[in-house]
Amino acid sequence: MFSLSSSLRYYLYSHPTDMRKSFDSLCHLVSTVMMRNPLSGEVFIFINRPRNRMKLLRWDNGGFVLYYKRLESGTFELPSGVINTPEKGRKQKRSCPPGTSLTSSPGDCGD
Repeated sequence: MFSLSSSLRYYLYSHPTDMRKSFDSLCHLVSTVMMRNPLSGEVFIFINRPRNRMKLLRWDNGGFVLYYKRLESGTFELPSGVINTPEKGRKQKRSCPPGTSLTSSPGDCGD
């Protein structure tokens, strides 16, 4: 079962991510660009350029779990200091669940 908690470590890939990427491509980004171990149990966050889609990748109980959220309206707000463009750094360590710091714009249901 996929669960998120404040005890997990969260890493945001701050480049825009092609949401067609799946397990293998995202794992490749984690290991080669973010320099993290995709099997660590940490949660890796990927957001597309328009910031209306997000994927979370995590190794959990012998397999990868991929959570995909698409907003029907609004955008995800990035943590301060992170700009979703190729010019910025490739990783941003987060210590709180993505629902806390990556919120949807006003008017979204907040799911």
